[in-house]
Amino acid sequence: MATESIFFNLYKVIDKYETKLVIVKAIRPDYSNVSQTQEDDAWEQLSRNREKLIAEYCATYGFDSSSFIAEWMSFPEGEVFYSDANNVELDVWIAMYKEDKPYFSFGIAETEEAFWLQLKELYDDGDCTNYPELIQPASLQKITFIQ
Repeated sequence: MATESIFFNLYKVIDKYETKLVIVKAIRPDYSNVSQTQEDDAWEQLSRNREKLIAEYCATYGFDSSSFIAEWMSFPEGEVFYSDANNVELDVWIAMYKEDKPYFSFGIAETEEAFWLQLKELYDDGDCTNYPELIQPASLQKITFIQ
């Protein structure tokens, strides 16, 4: 059985006056490993979940379009990402994957050094497997977090 998984997705939303970064938390439901149909359905549900969330955000706040930038399936630092908080503006450190693939890592930290230390600890624990492939330096960005 594949368990329910959390994915964080980085989007850029645009209107004629501004561009913003939005991180969308979306869920892929669990499924039976012996059923390709269930697995395909679970991945489709994940896509529908994130597209619905970003479309609702754009419609509510008058953004003309959104574009997917990257995805992360790990555990970012910051309690807000595990609470019921929604539509929250935050300053987060973001590091992009260096191989021109749509992956990123992010988290809340006092300094960039602390951010990299958090990622290294995740990597040492078997999470954040893309740590060695992340571009340094990271950038501190204001984002809106939705779920």
